Amino acid sequence: MKMRNSLFWPLLFFTLTVVDMISTYYVTPDLKHEGNPIVNRYNLGWISFLGFMLFTNIFWISLYLFHQFIFNYKNRTKTNNLHEYVYLYFLNQNKSFIFKELKADGITVIESLIYACTNFLGYFWIRVLCYTKLYAIVDNFLVGFFLKNFVRTRQDAHRTEYRLTDPSLMDLPGLDFIIWYAHEQAVIKENWFPIFNTAMMVLIVLFFLRHEYKRINNFLTIN
Repeated sequence: MKMRNSLFWPLLFFTLTVVDMISTYYVTPDLKHEGNPIVNRYNLGWISFLGFMLFTNIFWISLYLFHQFIFNYKNRTKTNNLHEYVYLYFLNQNKSFIFKELKADGITVIESLIYACTNFLGYFWIRVLCYTKLYAIVDNFLVGFFLKNFVRTRQDAHRTEYRLTDPSLMDLPGLDFIIWYAHEQAVIKENWFPIFNTAMMVLIVLFFLRHEYKRINNFLTIN
């Protein structure tokens, strides 16, 4: 059960990455409109882009598995509140057998900081990345659908009009939203997305903090 639970997030992350790549190809086969700054800065092609994504995926999954590996239910202590939980399971260096081997007489501030960061990121970042990839997938398919099925018929200072290339799609649910989102995408990403994205990341961290706090306490109560 523990192994299956440990593999859930890496498998979900990998699956979302594959779907993200498919949706990226759908919206921009030549990568000219890809939003990844690394692709834009270094003008990467698909082979380089896939290699870069493979490297980053391995890194984040390794960080997640590092967190899973050093956490041991047998050594856990029941906590009374979230503050205690955060300190004990993310900042308490004594839970890391790696650093205990490195320095038997204690841990330096730098080592403790490294432990805290890798432990914290290992648990949370893969969950945050799953959300960002899910958003990217939806964004790619919405914009890709718009680019492939609409042509601009009129644009002036007051109004922009589009026409469907396939009239059979006229009754598609959410069509007005797709038009609005694709047309306002640049404004949304520049003005609203950073605020929305930051708020979502904070909510994800708080949600899983609360979830893990309850899960560990329940586990320790039962056992």
